[in-house]
Amino acid sequence: MMSFIEKHLNNPFYIEGTTRINLRTTIFRELVANIITHREYLSPVPGIINLFSDKIEFTNPNNPILFGKIDPKNFMPIAKNPTISRLMLQMGRVEEVGSGMRNIYKYLPHYAKNSKVKFIDGEIFSTIIELKDEILLGTKEINLSGKTSGKTSGKILELVKANKHITIPEMALIIGITERSIERNIQKLSKRNILKRIGPAKGGFWEIIK
Repeated sequence: MMSFIEKHLNNPFYIEGTTRINLRTTIFRELVANIITHREYLSPVPGIINLFSDKIEFTNPNNPILFGKIDPKNFMPIAKNPTISRLMLQMGRVEEVGSGMRNIYKYLPHYAKNSKVKFIDGEIFSTIIELKDEILLGTKEINLSGKTSGKTSGKILELVKANKHITIPEMALIIGITERSIERNIQKLSKRNILKRIGPAKGGFWEIIK
């Protein structure tokens, strides 16, 4: 499930103090863990992740207790499958019950501005993240007269637009690929006269050629 998330969702750069927080992993690992630890296993209905342009939905069969929309400020976390919850906790896949919801509310505004999340308890438990900013990979990619169509090339150009002094290691960290892959894509962009480097590796900057 996390591989599916990493394939289709962006991972913006975020630092808390002096530590980089992987927002995509922090938020969506909790939602994936919820599908595993809190689902009703007697039901044949599968857990589902749906990605839309304006929202992300996680659904799984459930043995409802609270019914309706959950208020994160006023609810008592309950482990639906205590044995599985303990196992996931011992494996380091989750924290204590209830911490996942708190982490989602804490970090979601940093992941996608103006986004909102709803947890709805019912026969099917639903987590709905409403998006105001596009976070699906490829939704903000650049296509300069058809000269570049690769997802990685588009992401590199978006990063350069946002910060012309960005380094190759920073690009690799944000996009989630190797520095060598970044260098290969930059070479392709340079050969097509789309991107060029002004000045040295240290102290220089990138320029998009129009």
